[in-house]
Amino acid sequence: MDGVLHLEPGRTARHPLRGDHGRALGVAGPKRNTGMAPAAAVVAPDVACALDPLDARAVGHSVGTATAYRVVGLMDSVMSNPWLQVPLADYERHMALPGIEQARMPAEIFDGVLRQFLPRSVAVLGCAGGNGFDRIPASVSRVVGVDINPNYLAAAEARFQGRFGSVELFVGDVERDEIAFAPVELVFAGLVLEYVNVEPAIARTRSMTTANGRLVAVLQLPGNGARRVSPSPFSSVQALAGVIRLVPPLALQQAAKTHGYAQSESRTVVSAGGKPFQVQIFAPSLPRPG
Repeated sequence: MDGVLHLEPGRTARHPLRGDHGRALGVAGPKRNTGMAPAAAVVAPDVACALDPLDARAVGHSVGTATAYRVVGLMDSVMSNPWLQVPLADYERHMALPGIEQARMPAEIFDGVLRQFLPRSVAVLGCAGGNGFDRIPASVSRVVGVDINPNYLAAAEARFQGRFGSVELFVGDVERDEIAFAPVELVFAGLVLEYVNVEPAIARTRSMTTANGRLVAVLQLPGNGARRVSPSPFSSVQALAGVIRLVPPLALQQAAKTHGYAQSESRTVVSAGGKPFQVQIFAPSLPRPG
């Protein structure tokens, strides 16, 4: 299979090859990658996929019982992203700390909209190690996960291998990268828009959403002098304080309207740790871009 590197058990996928001018290039699946070295890795279910975040931008999709990863995007767009320096264990332990307790809240919101809209296909933007995947019912036949950190997605693949009929895992920047997959009936963006430029990110979600689908966003709100990134023993997480930018709900509503959505619901929730958040639900009001 041209353009595909098969890993044997015990090996890991590292250093996907780059094309000209530092652009990461590749194909997913058994397609010819003309003029390039193999740029994809099909990882067996029992193989840990330790993609180096400073060397790899990978995109994956389910291929039988394995997951294929391919390289996309510009390396320069991720080299300085602090999310690549936060170990998944640090992030998950930080979110679960007493006094913060934000791990459960987005998953509960996701569970609620799954029950409300009963989608058959879903995409989770900023899915980390599979945030909320355990809430996805068997009635959902297709699951898409997107994150900028390939090691997070390797963990998601390991945790949820074989649970869903179809899983597509895409490593990419929702603001800058063309992350192309067939549209889904529900796109969930929980606590991710604070780390991107909202206008281009929302514009890209429009091609991800079906004509009758929904975009659900969860935004962190300012709260009584609370720090945007709560103090914790996990110093790697504190680096995110330099890049988080709270998004006013009205600004998101206006951006969504500009890019073909109409807001159908908006409500405020408060986490167990006392931080307020806004849940906004949008439905397409204009046809998807061609």
